[in-house]
Amino acid sequence: MNNLGLKLRERRKEKGLKLVDVSKLSGLHLSCVARIERGERFPTGRTLKKLVKPLGFSEIELFKLAGFLSSDKTNHDLLRMLTTREVAGLLNVHINTVRRWGNRGILKTYRIGSRGDRRFRREDIETFILGGVL
Repeated sequence: MNNLGLKLRERRKEKGLKLVDVSKLSGLHLSCVARIERGERFPTGRTLKKLVKPLGFSEIELFKLAGFLSSDKTNHDLLRMLTTREVAGLLNVHINTVRRWGNRGILKTYRIGSRGDRRFRREDIETFILGGVL
């Protein structure tokens, strides 16, 4: 079980909820919630947003637990630009979807190097995950 699954289970038990209760309140399938708690499935941003209300987390708190947002903005790792593949992994979408969103201006891209490789700022991706406008 991963740290996120453990925290979700602890919170669910603190609130006196059963898996079926969380499933009904969130609109997620029972097996989906159970697999997330056991660490067999890592939730997307959309799935996490559905778990916010039933479990009583703030959106930001839950995204930090999942590792989508960093609690330490001075971390050197945050200063580097993300590749298209890394963004696709964070958003749980196909790499071509990220490219298309970059081409259409949905995600802000930066072209670097002589080949013009796409890179993304972590702050822009965090804003996108939280549903903000870039």
